[in-house]
Amino acid sequence: FRDFLTTAEASSVLGLHTETIKRLCRLGKLKGEKVNNGWLIPVTEVEAFASNYSENEAALSMDALIVMEVQDDRAN
Repeated sequence: FRDFLTTAEASSVLGLHTETIKRLCRLGKLKGEKVNNGWLIPVTEVEAFASNYSENEAALSMDALIVMEVQDDRAN
């Protein structure tokens, strides 16, 4: 049994685009470890995220994530 998922695997489990998974990791909304040019995300983290995530939140939170990423880019 594997303890970590790649962004592609987490994307499949959560039903989100891989770029969304990467964005969530960069913003710390999904805790993962940056390894080489990708992310490894603990299975427990994906499970916890899935249990707190709903389709209604998806529509509202995507705009918020984009705004947060723009702000984060400007800060760096």
